[in-house]
Amino acid sequence: MSEQDSAQDNMIKFDLYIKASAIDKETKGSCPICQQFFMMTCILGECQDDIDFKVFTVQADCPPKNFAAGWSKKYPVVMVNSGKSKTGQDLSGMMYDTFEELELFFESINRECPALKRKNAPNIAAMHVVDNIYKHFNHFISGQSEKGLVGELKKLNEYLEGQDTKFLVDNVLSFADCHLLPRLQHIRVAGR
Repeated sequence: MSEQDSAQDNMIKFDLYIKASAIDKETKGSCPICQQFFMMTCILGECQDDIDFKVFTVQADCPPKNFAAGWSKKYPVVMVNSGKSKTGQDLSGMMYDTFEELELFFESINRECPALKRKNAPNIAAMHVVDNIYKHFNHFISGQSEKGLVGELKKLNEYLEGQDTKFLVDNVLSFADCHLLPRLQHIRVAGR
């Protein structure tokens, strides 16, 4: 078996389905969770030669025909075409559509991106800083005082000022950044 054949056998091939825009029904939609996992997919694809993926935007009311009956109709969804996890488990034919399942899937295929591991110490510390921002934003949008949101944004700003990095954890995007950035975009747009 050639080295190229061996690499092909170890290739993880999957499709990522994310919400389509409500405006044109084709481009990426405004779902922060879909955007988070899209970012993580792209980073893994750049860092690891053994990942091959396709991204599809899908209208929420019109799922693809290849989705199994009983699918929860939540996005994002990962459907694995072929490949094995780090532990050698065959992932072919598996579908992941809950936040917890998606996190476990990405952990199971992440061989070379320590910054994308949610449970490493720097990400845990950063997530403590950013975890409540979107909750306070939702309170603000629903008519409550902006005090909670402003407090959380100040806490984030202080944390960033104390870091000697471009991003929350390092000079490369991390799990915490992929979590935060789509939510900050929503705050920027809706907060106008």
